[in-house]
Amino acid sequence: MTRLSAKFLLVSLPLLTATFGCSSDDDGLNGAGQPAACDVTWRASSPNQVVCPGATDCLCPSPEGCCIPPSPSSSDRGSCSAVTSCSALLFACDGPEDCGANQVCCAKGQGAQCGTESDCFGVDAYVLCHEDAHCESKLGTTCGPGDPGTFWDTHMGVCR
Repeated sequence: MTRLSAKFLLVSLPLLTATFGCSSDDDGLNGAGQPAACDVTWRASSPNQVVCPGATDCLCPSPEGCCIPPSPSSSDRGSCSAVTSCSALLFACDGPEDCGANQVCCAKGQGAQCGTESDCFGVDAYVLCHEDAHCESKLGTTCGPGDPGTFWDTHMGVCR
């Protein structure tokens, strides 16, 4: 494949997906490849619960987290799991409402957990959020949805 055709494919694929695959009622899926019952969006705060596409009601109650495959895609499903039982990626929080005072929910490496802002640095470290006020630091200024086509695309917010 030439560079020009590869570049065309990269530019065209999201447009085709947006045009043909993103209806909220496509075969019972919500365009992100998740069950229609998973209507929790990245703007929804869920105290003492973690959003988990694939789990009952799309939420895992604390102290469980969302256990997902090591290389998640939009077609994968998570499951609720105790921290000690998850052998894959575990998201123990999805925003600051799941953490203590002066803590952020930091996604990096093996999932997401509560910690201080100073613990959440690096190329692949992201503060999870539900609104811009959660991002008022040097770690980002606005809260937006996860990257399109990823496991969390419409369900988790990220400070940018």
